[in-house]
Amino acid sequence: MFKEKIAYIIAMIIIIALRNNNIGIYGEQKEFNYEIDNSELSVLFSDSNNRLKIKFGYGGVNSLYGIQEITYLELDSEIALKSLKSCTDWIGPYIIKDLSNKSEDIKPRFTGGWHGSDGGGSGEVTALTSDPLIYCNNKLISLAKNKTSKEIKIVVTNLIYAYNSNEPVLEETHTYIIKDREIYIDVRGNALKDIEISKYYGLQSQNSLWDGYVIYHYINNTSMEYTINESSNSMPKKDNIVKEFELLTQDRKYKLLVGLDTNYGLGKFENLKENLSTCFTSDYGKSYFNLINGKKCRMEKGEYFSWRGYYKFISETKE
Repeated sequence: MFKEKIAYIIAMIIIIALRNNNIGIYGEQKEFNYEIDNSELSVLFSDSNNRLKIKFGYGGVNSLYGIQEITYLELDSEIALKSLKSCTDWIGPYIIKDLSNKSEDIKPRFTGGWHGSDGGGSGEVTALTSDPLIYCNNKLISLAKNKTSKEIKIVVTNLIYAYNSNEPVLEETHTYIIKDREIYIDVRGNALKDIEISKYYGLQSQNSLWDGYVIYHYINNTSMEYTINESSNSMPKKDNIVKEFELLTQDRKYKLLVGLDTNYGLGKFENLKENLSTCFTSDYGKSYFNLINGKKCRMEKGEYFSWRGYYKFISETKE
């Protein structure tokens, strides 16, 4: 028993030391450059292949905060190898109903994200936001020029309208943890009134930088591949569940992994009908998880939902 206690104490000391020094199982966490100007954050990652710049800022009719630009740059110049500017949301909007409004003559439509009152990208705003809180080394920062860090956290709070209401009914909080070429996301939605969510995709991607293929990776470690410019669906939930999808360029040298914790919150797909896919891709250039669809999610005021996932950016050495 004494030896076991000693071994446990030594193990805990090692874990704490590794954590304090930003060292993980696979080695030391790399530093990256960052800048902040007027709440817009730019992070720049470098390796032996190229540099990757990701910019966070405001976008869409609702001016919500999120991924704004992604650019792969040559190592020694500002020449762009691959790039995209966001023209859509990366974290999904909702079809959400205010249950206190008994009127049935209002057609359901998406609100929040990049969606306006017309259900698309125009019209009046359907969400409000506040300035993001950006932390480096657990310190709140608002202005930075040519700084370095091993991790940055962003906290964004949005207020979402229902399609049948003129006031916010849901408070959603997005927490981003940025590491070397990785973005971890934690989302929490708190009901401000009694509501019903009938559709919510949650984690999604804009695919214009990756012009080749999409691969659905399932929880049983099998995979299915499709060309990315065609609509495709993963297997129905009753047959298999996607834990991650992978986007690739035609030469397969640039990849984006989009993953969901399928053991946590909405990621368990408890609000998805059995015959629907847990993941799908549309031919207009987006891929989605499918968190709420076919099984409505009713929430009383004060209740909340949550889910978490990630984006991982990978590029291989050119031969």
